[in-house]
Amino acid sequence: MAEQGRTTLKSYFETGDKPTQVQFEDLIDSVPNTSDSGVSNTEFGYLNGVTSAIQTQINGKQDELTGLTASVTELNYSDGVTSAIQTQIDGKLANVVDDTTPQLGGNLDLNSNDITGTGNIDITGSVTVSGEFLGDLDGAVFVRVYNNTASTINKGDAVYLTGGNNGDKPHIDLADSSDANKMPALGIVKENINPSSEGQVAVSGKINFSSHGFTAGANLYINGLGALQETAPTGEGNLIQKIGKVVSPNIILVQGAFRSNATPNLNNGKIFLGNGSNQAVSTTLDTSVVPENTNLYYTDSRVQAVSINNVVEDTSPQLGGNLDVNGNDITGNPAIDGRRAIIVEADTSRTLSLEDAGDFIIATNVGDPTTIIIPIDDNVEFTTGTEIDFIQKTEQQLTIEADAGVTLNGVDGGSTSITAQWGGATIKKIDANEWIIVGKINDVA
Repeated sequence: MAEQGRTTLKSYFETGDKPTQVQFEDLIDSVPNTSDSGVSNTEFGYLNGVTSAIQTQINGKQDELTGLTASVTELNYSDGVTSAIQTQIDGKLANVVDDTTPQLGGNLDLNSNDITGTGNIDITGSVTVSGEFLGDLDGAVFVRVYNNTASTINKGDAVYLTGGNNGDKPHIDLADSSDANKMPALGIVKENINPSSEGQVAVSGKINFSSHGFTAGANLYINGLGALQETAPTGEGNLIQKIGKVVSPNIILVQGAFRSNATPNLNNGKIFLGNGSNQAVSTTLDTSVVPENTNLYYTDSRVQAVSINNVVEDTSPQLGGNLDVNGNDITGNPAIDGRRAIIVEADTSRTLSLEDAGDFIIATNVGDPTTIIIPIDDNVEFTTGTEIDFIQKTEQQLTIEADAGVTLNGVDGGSTSITAQWGGATIKKIDANEWIIVGKINDVA
């Protein structure tokens, strides 16, 4: 068994010859076999096109690249090429516009250039801009926040800032119109925010709902514990903040974030008055005292009196209590409608009070005499000029008696009585603790 040349191998198979086993072995040994030689089919294929001894050709080449226009670096660019370079180049896009569905394999660096055109840019993730954003916005403006509470804050809830933060994420909790510490509201929650989680709050713009349950066109106000309502809350205990407008059954437009009314609700009978901090506070109006030359008298969080700038502006004036002329006169020639109050006194004793000024008192006791006492100024200070009328309706004697320190017709602690049934008298205050009495009376003693 030995390798043989082609001429010898051909002689084994001439016409009429019968090759022996040894001759067939020579034939097999003379043909290269890739399994025995360790040369792969791919490597064996590299011999395709070789026209002369490879070693001879290699020996005829230069040991180093000299005199070439391509550098070693440029030749190294072909490392890893698996097919004809030109064919690969021809198969690539000539222009990005030729790709109808382009995708980035990494970050796009504009290299100080612009992205221009008239189409839309649709992005489902976040867009971070370190410079200015120029152009129109269609949608909502959101603030990223952190739920530091132990409960889930739901989509559509109104929230306020509690003061804490996680990094640059402010803490939030449910707004409440009845608690000034939980107002005003920052905005409305976009989606449910679990405890110890981040989320977004719309401070302006549209929020979409599958169905929010409010009336289209209605205004929305903050209510208690994050709730919204279509009417402004009532009562001084509630702050008013209009937070949005209902656009449709599925859309709410947030438009009143971070601003509640500076002047809150006001209960019946109250007015607002500026305090020492230049703020409006609720106070009670009390017209029982009218200081001289004063329109408004403020003390202990109460307005003690008001005066009308010009009474003639009121064509049908009415008093809510007794009119104190405060030492002044009522002048003119008016017609007075109405009657003086009639007081029926059935008790045996009565000490006059300020409410009796100008009254007509009728003593009606039928079993015992009746005594009317004029008090000293220290106890009841009637206005000088006050008049009070009396009549004795029954046979029981009516006595008018002055307190010690009060003179009646010049007599200190003076006393007199009506002379008979149906008799009457009038007392009038002419000075401090000085009264006169006229009428059907006995002597004052």
